[in-house]
Amino acid sequence: MPTDVSPIWIVPAVFGILAIVLLIMWLFTNATAGSPAESSQPARPQAPVAQAAPPPQPTYVPPPQPAYAPPPQPAYAAPKVEGLGRVAVLSGVPQLGEYAITAPTFYMGRFVAADQQVMIGLDEKSVSRKHLMVRSTPAHEYYISDAGSTFGSSLISADGTLTRMTAGKEERIYNGDIVQLGNAVRVRFMLPTEMRSSVTQL
Repeated sequence: MPTDVSPIWIVPAVFGILAIVLLIMWLFTNATAGSPAESSQPARPQAPVAQAAPPPQPTYVPPPQPAYAPPPQPAYAAPKVEGLGRVAVLSGVPQLGEYAITAPTFYMGRFVAADQQVMIGLDEKSVSRKHLMVRSTPAHEYYISDAGSTFGSSLISADGTLTRMTAGKEERIYNGDIVQLGNAVRVRFMLPTEMRSSVTQL
């Protein structure tokens, strides 16, 4: 004798079928994605891809600078000298200038003193009152000697070398020669003679 199926069981049956279908689909998906053992292993770190080195940047090199060379000093050109000559004060005192030689024998010192034949005064503390004697001969030869000064006198060569004079010993000088009195005063003798370079070396 047939039994009537109650409609109340239809709904749970449908849900059960759907649950079975979803379970089968889930199992199928996991099987194709790989085993759980493989999925549980940590991902292996990927080796870093080597970056291409940037192209080298050109290094700035400044252009070479020419070595400094002081301008050449013009050689002393001896002017034409009249009379007994002149003495030009080059440095060491404020009163720079030229003094005419008015006597064949005279002295240079700190102050002018006609009674002692000091004709050129160079007011500088290292210049003695009677410092340097200048003497000329009728043959136009000129000589100088240190008169026993405290700080001495020196001949200066063309390259700037100082040669200390011996007190009382005469040294011949020529046109253009430079002499230092004491520590600072330098004078040039402009004489009616040849230049030292044409005669001898200091």
